[in-house]
Amino acid sequence: MFPVGHLGISLAVGRPLRLNLLVVAFAVLLPDLVDKPLYYFGDVPGRLVAHNLPFVFGVAVLFGLFNRWRGLSALVGGLLHLGQDAAGFIPWFYPFKSYICPLKPFEVLKAYLSIFGLGADMVGLGLLSYLAYAHRATLAKWARRWQRLRPP
Repeated sequence: MFPVGHLGISLAVGRPLRLNLLVVAFAVLLPDLVDKPLYYFGDVPGRLVAHNLPFVFGVAVLFGLFNRWRGLSALVGGLLHLGQDAAGFIPWFYPFKSYICPLKPFEVLKAYLSIFGLGADMVGLGLLSYLAYAHRATLAKWARRWQRLRPP
């Protein structure tokens, strides 16, 4: 999924749970910030190092050392990232299960977008969620105005 989709969905989930949104945003983007440079500049498969449960739990424990609520926020952000990427060949249990990604990044994107058309829907949903979150005060003002204008 694209970063805007990751952020939008994660912030939309983290806000009602009253999580630390900065930590959620960091944790949801961290797997891509680790794995993509390793793939483009090294010879490591693009989803090998950080797209797995041990990495997510490790990051959550590190944040949990500072504050339990931040640890929970990091855990939710990491799990949301893995859940949103579930349509594309993710090694959740690496290194306990072997993993080889045979596809190049654009082939993964093409395969992801073609799976029942769900990829484009998820990107759109993520974008709408992010926009709704970013403009929540304006939306609330419109809702109050609509309630006043609506006949009883």
